[in-house]
Amino acid sequence: MLSLICAITFDVGVEFLHLVFNSGDNLSIYTEVAASVHDHLPGDGVLSERISRCLFDRWQRISHLSYITVMEEVVSRGNGGLDTTMKIFWSEYVLSRSGWQVDELLRGHVLVSNTDTPDGLMTVLFNLLKGLVLVNGHPFAWLPESY
Repeated sequence: MLSLICAITFDVGVEFLHLVFNSGDNLSIYTEVAASVHDHLPGDGVLSERISRCLFDRWQRISHLSYITVMEEVVSRGNGGLDTTMKIFWSEYVLSRSGWQVDELLRGHVLVSNTDTPDGLMTVLFNLLKGLVLVNGHPFAWLPESY
């Protein structure tokens, strides 16, 4: 629930999102919270407490309103907030030279990057609507044993 409370602090109105997310620190906090919200959802995706459902609904609205602004910051403006989040979760993460790109096959709300690891090149996906992080198609918690 703490992640949801933090997430709704980004409910500042569409007209102010670009001011909030042009800060790498704010963007990092937002993407870290988004991933945390996703990671703490029950397996069936159904929240049992009424207040949790209300907060989750607000977070979903925020993620839908903000994903284009976040995408533009990361892809077009080179905002390093998402990289900071990835480094928090995965100390071995190194952004590829090509940076983050929009995965158009997944309707534009998924960002893709590659990272060089001792095990070779790995593809990292970040779903801006769900906060889902995938590494080589697997949930982030399933990193290779070498990590």
